[in-house]
Amino acid sequence: MKAEPSQRERLIAAMIELSARRGYHRVSIARACSHAGVSSMTFYEQFASKEECFLAAYRSSVQRVFGGIGALGVGGDEWPARTRPALAGLLEGVRRDPDAARLLFIEALAGGPRVRAESDRARSAVERTTEQLLRTPRHGETVDIPSLAVAGALRHLDLTLPAQ
Repeated sequence: MKAEPSQRERLIAAMIELSARRGYHRVSIARACSHAGVSSMTFYEQFASKEECFLAAYRSSVQRVFGGIGALGVGGDEWPARTRPALAGLLEGVRRDPDAARLLFIEALAGGPRVRAESDRARSAVERTTEQLLRTPRHGETVDIPSLAVAGALRHLDLTLPAQ
């Protein structure tokens, strides 16, 4: 039996869902509290501000979307065998949780400086991981596509995928 989500977890989930559906700037603390079924006093016990809650929602979304990518090197030495499972895991994360994906790739751009800094760090990590996946360890060759282009393409995915 799965434990009930904590008030903090409900607030984070509310921020993810509401930001994805209404846009970060249109989500008020009162609306997030109402959606999560908690009081504003509870909100301020958990978070100092809307941006802090959004930052927690961003971090949760990273885990929800990128959690299925798996370990580097799975599938052999050649880059196609290593990248297919990683890309499949990422696309599955986007399909499974479009609200979290929208928060990561679109709504994070509307967040405050702490959220944008966190987004920049996450994007850099994805670029480094992509580059590692595309490099063939035996010969040190890479695919003729810059990793930045591959990572950047993720930002332009249609994140309104229908639920299956």
